Parts: sequence; C-alpha cells; structure tokens
Amino acid sequence: MCNGSVTITCIIPAYNSEQWIGECLDSALEQTSGFDEIIVINDGSTDHTESICKIYCSNENKIRLISHENKRQGACRNEGIKLANSEYIMFLDSDDAFVPETVEKLRTLLHDRPDCVYFDAKVFGDMNLKSSGDIYDRLNTDTIISSTGKQFFDDYYPKGFLASAPLAIYKRDFLQTKGILFPEKIFYEDNLFAFQCAMKANEIIYFPQRLYRRRYRKDSTMTSAFDTNRYCDYLECASLIYKYVLSMKRDCISKAVLDYVISWAYGFVERFMQLKSEGKIAGLDYKKIEDLILGFDRIILQYYEGGDDSSAIEKIPEFQISSVYISQGLINNSSVKKRYQDLLAWGKEYYRGFFNKLGIGVTDGEQIAIYGTGKHTKAMLDVYEKLNGRPANNVVFVDSFQAGNCFRGEEIRNTGNLEDVSKIVISVRSKDSYEIYDNLKRQYPMIKIINLFDLYQYNLFRYDEYLFNEM
Repeated sequence: MCNGSVTITCIIPAYNSEQWIGECLDSALEQTSGFDEIIVINDGSTDHTESICKIYCSNENKIRLISHENKRQGACRNEGIKLANSEYIMFLDSDDAFVPETVEKLRTLLHDRPDCVYFDAKVFGDMNLKSSGDIYDRLNTDTIISSTGKQFFDDYYPKGFLASAPLAIYKRDFLQTKGILFPEKIFYEDNLFAFQCAMKANEIIYFPQRLYRRRYRKDSTMTSAFDTNRYCDYLECASLIYKYVLSMKRDCISKAVLDYVISWAYGFVERFMQLKSEGKIAGLDYKKIEDLILGFDRIILQYYEGGDDSSAIEKIPEFQISSVYISQGLINNSSVKKRYQDLLAWGKEYYRGFFNKLGIGVTDGEQIAIYGTGKHTKAMLDVYEKLNGRPANNVVFVDSFQAGNCFRGEEIRNTGNLEDVSKIVISVRSKDSYEIYDNLKRQYPMIKIINLFDLYQYNLFRYDEYLFNEM
C-alpha cells in the first residue's frame, strides 16, 4: 500500500478488451499519485484479455487478476467492492482511461472523508458516434460544490446527474453500510447504483474537472444496437428504480426525483415504439409493462398524497404513457384500465381547459396567431379536433421559414403581418422559442404572447395519435 493517508482501489471489469486493456492499465499505473491496488476482473473473455493482464500482473504487484465465467459488468463491480482493501474505490471500464493526475487531484478532496466525489469526463475515439451536446460536463462551472447527495440531485437534475459509475470515487464503507450494489445480469446497471448513491450520500463533492477519458467506439455497450433483450433489461432496471422510489418517504420524493421517474417512463415507451417500428416486439413480457405502469401510477399518487392533483402537470406523462399501451390493446390488468379511465376523464377536462386558456376555438371575435407549423402544432390541433371538432375560424398561422405556404388549408403569414391578432401562441418545442418570443415582443409589445415551451415542462401532445382513444 502507498503511504498516503487515504487508500484507493481501482476496479476494472474486463471482457474481450484485448485492443484497449493495455492502454487502460497504463493509465491506472501511470498516475502521478498511484492507486494502492488495482483489481482486474476478467469476465470470461474469449480473446487475449486475460493473457495481457497476466503480463501486467507479473510486472506490477499492486495488480490483482480475478478470472471467472461471464457474469456481466454489475457482478464484476460488486465482486471488486467486496475484494477491495482500500478506504475508497473507483471504477474504470476496460476500454477507457484516467488522465494522469486523477488520483492526485482526488486525494486533496478526501481529507474530510466525503461519501462520494463526482467529476467529469472528456471523450475520445470514434467521434462520429458521439451524441450531440457535451453530456460529460455536468454543470459548466469552475466552482467546487459540496452538499448532500440528495440536495445535489434536487438542485442540478437532470444535467448534474450522470448515471455513470466511473465518474465518481466512493467511500467503500458508505457503499457497504448503505447496501448499495449494482444489479447483476442486466445492462443499465449504473442507473440504480448512481441513483441510490445520490439519495443516500450524507456528503458529496462535485469537482468540475475532466478526470476520466470515455472512449467512443463501435459495438460498445453505449453504441451497440438496441434490441428486445436490451429492452427487457431496460424494463428490469426501471422496475428496480420504481421499487426503490416507492420505498422512499413521501417527503423525499422531490420534483427532481419525480422527473427522474418520468424520464424512465417515457424511456420505456420510446424504446417500445422503436422496437415496434422494427417489428421486434414479439415475445415481450407485457406483464412487466403492466407492473411498471402500476408502479408509475403509484409514485404519481404518492407524490400528490393528501393534496389536490386536479391540475397536476406531472399527470400528463402518466396519461400519455397509459394511452399508448391501452389504445393498442396490450394491457389486460384491470387496475391499469381503471386508472386509465380516471386519467381519460381528467385529461379531457385538463386539455379543454388548456385550449380555452389559449383562446383556440373561441367565437368572441378574438384572433389567435400560432407561431410554428411543425409537428407540435399539427399534434396540438389534431388533439383539439379529437376533443372539440375543427376549431372556429379564429386561428392564423405564422412561420418565418414557411411564409406563403399553406398549413391546414390556410396561408402561412410572416411575422410582419400580425397587427390584427390579439394573442400569439409560440408552438415550438425547443430553446429557439425564447429567441422567437423576444423578437415578437419587440415587434408587438402590446400583444399578449404565450411561449408553450416556457410554460409547460412536458410536451402535452406527445403520442398524440394515441390520446383520447376510448378502450
């Protein structure tokens, strides 16, 4: 062991990583302040990963190599937690790397023994596979933040929460005392682990430096094609998260926690729709989907326990998600169907109230301009017609890029021709709506302007083709 006051173990699960394991181990061994031990768990590799690791072990006594049949990454990490001898542990994926100063910088933050220290990552490799945006820079700040894990989650979700176990260092006693382990034998195992750490940590530190190097490559866990098996794992992970949230005290289920739950609910619908479009839904466990919808319903009801939820915007995702499955005849659970009938009645009242506030269909002579002629506006008016029939002729359409074309039988205006309207509704689901709002307000300071993206966190017209369909 090193002579430093804080000992740190690096845990590296490895499966068929012969191309990258050398670079990975070098980054762990060449730290400016070294790890006290490095545990490599060879997860049943069928290439030369094990033999490469043995060479490293023969030259470096701080490396321990464990080999067993394939159990997936969650089980490997759990084994590493159990075997580690250090006060703190870190995880390193076998195709990734640390920057050389990672351990040295983290040691300076551990003198008060926080439960976790979060940090950021930089990406390298095949940048054609990189998703848009810088997802590994949590907050775009230079300020070190210290708080409880729950407070940090509540303050900075979603951008501040990265469900990636390697982007933190953990006190081993914290994980063991709180019973925090990875789900085994499924993908997405980081999600429950990271969420429980956030909910249970008495002290976390966010250190806004990029200490981890994330490799983008073809056929990795992150970039490989989504299929039915992955969907089943996704459902299992969502189920575990919902079960955990339902075990929390009501006053711990914050708006941020509820938004996290909702993101998973939208996720399992989006992935279902993807598989359906590819003709891959045969053999899916619809009982698991029913159970998830029931769990989602219970969390929503628990969130509003003892209060008035008649105007609760958080019920929108619940209504939308139930609508998708119910309208396709995939749900047989009587409780889910009963809840859907309640949501359907609530939804009709809520959406009609929404349209009344906008003034769409009002026959008092008020002229309404809807800015935007894309999918959101089409979906919004399709839902309106389901509920109320075709709107009265008090709506005009505006779009800077489509002026002169037709939308729903009406010529689209430009923004310089709106003197006859009394209200402008911006129907654009992106941050561009803020610039549109500012420009219109300068042009028409006396006209009321409503930005739907600013007022409504959720897209009310998501899955519009499934909304308000009777069973």
